Amino acid sequence: IEKTMVLGLDVCHPTFTSWNASRDRPSIAVLTSLYGDIMTPNVKQQKSCMYLNNNRVEICGYKQMTAMMTSVIAQQLLREDVTDLPQSIWMFRDGLSDSQIPASVSKELTALLLAVREVKKLKEIKDKYSNIRSWKPKYEWLVIQKRILDRFAVKRDRNVGHHGHHHRHDNRNNDNTMRLGHSSPAFIIPSDIVSGRYFEFYFQIGRRSPRKIMFIRDDLKLRDGALMDVAKYIYAQHWLYPPCIPFSMGPLGYPTPIKYADHYASMWQDFIGLVD
Repeated sequence: IEKTMVLGLDVCHPTFTSWNASRDRPSIAVLTSLYGDIMTPNVKQQKSCMYLNNNRVEICGYKQMTAMMTSVIAQQLLREDVTDLPQSIWMFRDGLSDSQIPASVSKELTALLLAVREVKKLKEIKDKYSNIRSWKPKYEWLVIQKRILDRFAVKRDRNVGHHGHHHRHDNRNNDNTMRLGHSSPAFIIPSDIVSGRYFEFYFQIGRRSPRKIMFIRDDLKLRDGALMDVAKYIYAQHWLYPPCIPFSMGPLGYPTPIKYADHYASMWQDFIGLVD
């Protein structure tokens, strides 16, 4: 885990009610990264990069994405407390519809592959890492879809009150519908084919709306025998956002790298005034 670099990419679009105002404002793309002992949350482990995308354009351009990836990866590798190269790089991509995935693969995923080659050429990197030429990390590219219609375990348990208190009822008429607690995780793999091209599954925490997660690239072959490890790792990513500690609000609704990217993108979007 300590030799895994985790990236998160999100794009924040202008949401003013005035159509003329929102039409001229750029969308903000933010790429964030975590590397090292990320299971012990620390903002020093997080590095990010921001780019002004075209108005309401979700997919980042190839050149712009390459520059962002190169900057973020180089920032992580040049940290004083980092001495090892990551063996794998995970990307959590937020906000894509099914129709946008091919464009994301051709531009953003390809940009990541090029960025690694560009990082290996940097003088500071070559001076610090003697084995940089042989560095060939594995890539895991996941798309997180939040606005989906699928729902699981939503039927209310008649034995549980509004505040979680149990009441005695006759259970003979109750069905065996799966029910989740307020923070119980569920890793749901459909028994039928969801997509003929990508491996897809659902992740749900408690009674929140589920997230559909799609493996776009799986160099580690995790889907072939390590699905429980994937589920645990993704669930752990929901607890690593430092402002949430000591977890008074429970886990996030999506992985921490995406939360970082969403936070910074929204913040930069707020900095843009009506007359800018």
